[in-house]
Amino acid sequence: MMSAERYAAARRLAFDDMAAHGCTPGVMRILVDRSAQTVQTAEVVAKLDAIVAQGPSVLRTAVVVSSMLHKLQAERLGTPGPMAVFLTREAAMVWLSEIE
Repeated sequence: MMSAERYAAARRLAFDDMAAHGCTPGVMRILVDRSAQTVQTAEVVAKLDAIVAQGPSVLRTAVVVSSMLHKLQAERLGTPGPMAVFLTREAAMVWLSEIE
């Protein structure tokens, strides 16, 4: 299981990499695949909320999870910009590709 600190470091690295390739905050569309993770404790969810709130703004964030319980928990997490939670990667990719 990934700790909140490892998640924060991986997230920072991913955003830095996207910025290095010309992506700017506010136009990024992010796919977060949490389908291999389990439901988290309230303490972990609070840490993840704080990590996500500190990140750059994104156009859309799609989160893929493996169960309805996990989906309900993921929907409680705050993200900068619109977010949706899906049970399949395919549905998430369709939503991310929609033009606003």
